This record gives sequence, structure tokens and C-alpha cells, in this order.
Amino acid sequence: MGIICKNVKKSYGGVHALKDASITVNDGEVRCLFGGNGSGKSTLGKIICGAVHPDGGEITCNDEHLHLTSPFDGKARGIVLASQELSLLNYLTVEENIILASLPVDKMGFVDRKELERKADEILAEFHLQSIAKSKVADLPPNIKYLVEFGKALAQNPKVVILDEVTSAMYRADVELVRKKVEKLKEDGVCVILITHRIDELFSIGDTVTVLRNGETVHTCDVTDVTESQLIELMTGKIIENPIDVSALQSERQASDDKETLLEVKDLDLPGFHGKSDYIVKKGEIIGIAGLQGNGQSTLLRRLFGLYGPVTEKIEGKEVTVRDAASAVANGLAFCSGDREREGTYMDRSIKENLLDVLTLVKKQKCDEPDKLLDSFGVKYNGDSDQVITALSGGNQQKVVLSRWLASEPKLLLADDPSKGIDVQARYDMYVEMKRLSDAGVGVIIFSSDDDELVRLASITNNSAVWVMVDGHVIKELKGSEVTRDNIIKYSFMTGKRKEDSNENI
Repeated sequence: MGIICKNVKKSYGGVHALKDASITVNDGEVRCLFGGNGSGKSTLGKIICGAVHPDGGEITCNDEHLHLTSPFDGKARGIVLASQELSLLNYLTVEENIILASLPVDKMGFVDRKELERKADEILAEFHLQSIAKSKVADLPPNIKYLVEFGKALAQNPKVVILDEVTSAMYRADVELVRKKVEKLKEDGVCVILITHRIDELFSIGDTVTVLRNGETVHTCDVTDVTESQLIELMTGKIIENPIDVSALQSERQASDDKETLLEVKDLDLPGFHGKSDYIVKKGEIIGIAGLQGNGQSTLLRRLFGLYGPVTEKIEGKEVTVRDAASAVANGLAFCSGDREREGTYMDRSIKENLLDVLTLVKKQKCDEPDKLLDSFGVKYNGDSDQVITALSGGNQQKVVLSRWLASEPKLLLADDPSKGIDVQARYDMYVEMKRLSDAGVGVIIFSSDDDELVRLASITNNSAVWVMVDGHVIKELKGSEVTRDNIIKYSFMTGKRKEDSNENI
């Protein structure tokens, strides 16, 4: 029973998204799909639910050979996909989105609003989100949108549910809600396929794991029978004597207190929060921003970049007014968003245009060899940078976005959850770039919804810290051995205490 995929193939032009993918997932099992960006995980998920038509192979669901032509065919057989490429309609309410794929109708054939509200409320209650039922999806933060996407899939009473990176922008509390619901789905005999790049989620949620590499299935086992380093070896196809970790990036560096000041901002207010705060970043500092969702982490980055109106900043001792994104770039700031669909990419433009827009349109500089930039950050593409960026996997699109800003040679990089949806190796490549920037005296302020990532980032140089934000203010700065997941969690739940109360400098 469950889902059986044999020798599934899919090509886009000369690019083989899937060469030979085979998996068998039983009812009541949580199967993780693991692999690098472009390994075929999302393509396989889309084929199983009917969103993409395969070029070869066969798929069986509960002993029935499937020839799905659309997601509607998949839904009719109880197969539903919840994806990082959100299927939500921004200007409908949360409850309307959740029930959109399974609208209740009355005897006259009209939408039954009372039943719609009842069913939506039932789903939202599982995530403690009843209060947002009437809210427009466009007004929600990314992590809540992904919970709504998951809720929409649940409302369709699936027998097979595919979760494609829906946890990528979620906070630990959100992921815990997803984990508990997946446990309930298992008990109900639902077949769950989980695609994630977060290895801790793989081990905490999954029962089994299938590794894909270059469009082929290379290994399947219980999650208890494999280690993190073995998974990475299977993913990359390389023998790794030492597991990928950031310890190799560590170096002896002078304390940040001895470094020159790069950025100084006084009396900065954040939209939606009361009070003002001062911020100082030294040259070469890597500052991670932590905290529970909605406490101003992303807002701070956008405020510094001029996206909420003019702000007066001192950059390398010179007072400037950052009025908008263009003046921010002119003053050496860069802003990299993890929300590549809304803020990162021009979906109908080429890879090259996406890569070079800041360099050529804003900084008025030429780049004769864009392919070298793409290769330097390991972007996987078919060698033609004129192809549309949507031809790339989501993770490789995100690499293009980050490469765009690195090419602008900024003084300060503001990064808003930039590793969302990129694989383990790509995250390591990003850490290497952060280390390179730090060594060159470039400042980095990075928000991540993954606390473990902030701990890893803080360990790559002594010239780093983690700011924990509560109610729009930094209430604690963690340095050195203080930077632990437990400390981040502890201070994230503190309320009623401002950082200035403890007479510490940011």
C-alpha cells in the first residue's frame, strides 16, 4: 500500500531533473527526501501529486497505477502537496484559502459560509491561529503563511501528503506544531513525504530517508541507521573524512572591541514597536539576530536599508541619510532576502539579469563574465545564463540572489533568513562567504529562523555575536561561549526588560 515510484524520469530541455528515481513509502510512514539543490526532490514530489507529468517510469498508489494529468487528479486520489512555492491567494482571507480546494456548498450549490468557517476554524485551532481567520494572507509573516499552506493541505483530508520545504521559514515553535500534526497523520495511516534541508528535522520528524543525487535514488534507510556525515556523503557523492562543520573556518582574530566602527545608528525606531534603540556594528563583525517570530528582526534589517523611509546612519564615521534602496546601495549596504519569490528574483527574467541587476543598473558597473560569478558560488545551471531563472531549482535561485549582492562588494550585508530552501552544502558555502567577508572587514547582520544556524555562524570567527530581540529591541547580546541554542531560547522568552536596563552596549 502507500506510494510506489519506479524509475521515474523527467527532463527540461537538456537538463535531467530526474534520471532514475524510485521510492516506496507505506501508509503511516514519514519518508524524508534528502539531497542537494537540483537533485530532483521537488520534481519528484510534484510528479507524485500530478503537478508535473513524468517522461518515464511508473507510479502506483494503493495498488492503482497512476497517470495523473493535474493536481486535481491527485487530489481525487487523496494525494496533496504543500509546497514552499505557496499555493495561497494573497487577497483572500486565511479561512478562504484553507478551504479553497474543498469548498463546502449548500443544497442550492452556493458556498456554505458557516460550514466554511467551521472547517477552517477546526484546522486553525490545531495551530492556535483562530484569531487570524479573517486576515488577508498578504498581511501575514512568512512563517504563518507556511502554516496556512500546511493547513490547506490538511483540510483536503489527504491519504498521501507531500510537504516540500514548508518548514523552511518556520520558527522552532511552528516546526513543533508541524511535528505533532505529522505524528497524528501517521497514527491515522496517512503516508507522509517530507522534503527538508534541515537535518535536525529529518531526524526528529522522519521514520525513513531516501537520498537523491543528480536525479537518482542512491540510498534509503531508517533515520536511526544513518549519521549526519553519512547523509552528506550520500548527498554529495564524496567521501568526507571530517563532517562538514564550521570549525574548519575558525581563526584567531582580534576582539571586535578593537575593531573600527562600521555602522552606528542612534535613536532608531522600528515600525510597529515602541521606543528607540542605538546600534553599533564593527568592521568584520558577523551579527546574528535571534528571537521569537514577530519581534522586529526582519523589520530592523529593512529599516537600516531604507525600506521604511529615511534613516540617518554613520557609515565608517561619515553621517549619511539612507532614503531608499538605491541610496542604501550607494552607501555600501546590501540586502539579501530569503523570500526569493516576493523580494529576491524577477521570475520572468534570465539568470544573468537577476545576477547583475544591482551591479549594472544601480552601481552602473559592467560585468563581462557573469558565468564566473555563478560558478564561484556553485550555482548549478546548464551553462546558459540567458535561460529564465525559474528553470533553476529553488535553492539555486537563492544562490543567484546572494551572488548578486556579493558581486556588489558591500561594506555591510543585511541578510534576512538567506539560507531558506538551500541544501547543507550550499549553507556551508554561504558560511565560507560570510567568513571571507568578515576577513575583508565587511560587516554582516543576518537574521535566521534556525537557531542552530546562528550558533554555527557565531563560531566561524571570534568577531561575532548574536542579538536576541524582544518587542523590537535587542535585550541580550551573546558572545563567545554564551552563544548556545539554550541561551537563545532562554532570552527569546524574556519580556519587560530592555537591553539598556542592564547597561550593556550593542
